[in-house]
Amino acid sequence: MTAKIVAEYYKEVKGDPGRKAVAEECERVLKGMAAIQDERVIVTTHAYLLQMPEAFLKKYTVIIDEDILQLQAFNRMNSISLECLHELAGMGFPIYSGLASELADSKEGEYRRLRAAGISEPLSEDQLEVMECFGADDNINDLVHAGSYVRMKDRETGRDSVKYFCPLKLPPMKYIILSATLNHDVYREYFRGKMDVHCYQEKKAAYKGRLLQYTYHSLGRKDLSGKLQVFSYAREIAKEQNLEIITFKMFEDREDIGRLNSAGIHFGNSTGLNSLGGKDLAVVGTPFGVDENYKLIACYLGADVNQKEDRRPHFRRVEYNGCSFLMTTYKDPLLQKVQLYSLESELEQCVGRARLLRNDCNAFVFSAFPCEQAELHTRDYLD
Repeated sequence: MTAKIVAEYYKEVKGDPGRKAVAEECERVLKGMAAIQDERVIVTTHAYLLQMPEAFLKKYTVIIDEDILQLQAFNRMNSISLECLHELAGMGFPIYSGLASELADSKEGEYRRLRAAGISEPLSEDQLEVMECFGADDNINDLVHAGSYVRMKDRETGRDSVKYFCPLKLPPMKYIILSATLNHDVYREYFRGKMDVHCYQEKKAAYKGRLLQYTYHSLGRKDLSGKLQVFSYAREIAKEQNLEIITFKMFEDREDIGRLNSAGIHFGNSTGLNSLGGKDLAVVGTPFGVDENYKLIACYLGADVNQKEDRRPHFRRVEYNGCSFLMTTYKDPLLQKVQLYSLESELEQCVGRARLLRNDCNAFVFSAFPCEQAELHTRDYLD
């Protein structure tokens, strides 16, 4: 579809002498991989890298900046209604109908891992249109890529549905990944049997700025909603009423908090942004994800996430990155690691917006999860 749109635009501009550069760029886009195959150095996005064929990639040394699992793999969650699965099961479409039948017959709340379904052509628009129940929220064509799934009530619509995780696939070859937040154990489990993972410990450079963290309160979404005075306290200790604040997106709608977010950064979109470099800022909250996302990933990695003890996360003492602390988390070691790895990655990315390595500024963190190089304050700051 993208190629069709660009091709139509190219017809409009190719005869215009004043838009020669635009026409040439359209030609390169339409050539696709052929347009860059002789380039010595290619800089691209994670998403485009994942579309490149193995034969092409093997001509290069592939260096991946930032944690590709957190940024590209662990958010590949889709869902499909139970009604749609039942109809799809009766359509007789190769692979898709069999998968739909398996998912529809599963027990509610039970997490299961799926073997690779095999290669299958996506269903066409005509095939999808004949399905009466097919809706905008139903993702059918990615079913063949699912690695784990759970039958559950949709959080937003309340309808019976199946939520599934589509693992990221990388051609087996050599990659160099540069990231201060990736978790070696999770990488090894993710690529087990496909690629070996070798880790080289980075040298930790001391912050030029200062990182102060207040850990007494957990401050997940629900907890923080009842303790909004934390935002005032953050400005008080920073001695800055216009202190930049990074927190959950849901709080941006509050005028008193939203105006303190000039860069529009919130949990989930913090990576790679530099507009707050050198400024004092506060990171407020512990960015817990939804329960089923952690479990779908851990289930795919081989964890038993159906244990009674892990039906809900509980307050536990955990050991992580050389720290011992209390956290609402899971009993299963791998499931717990998936969650803590996600929290660490998000919080460290948010702290990184101040660019403390290069700037003499302050970052204040209000979360029970301890950040690296933080000066920890454990008293009840709201008492």
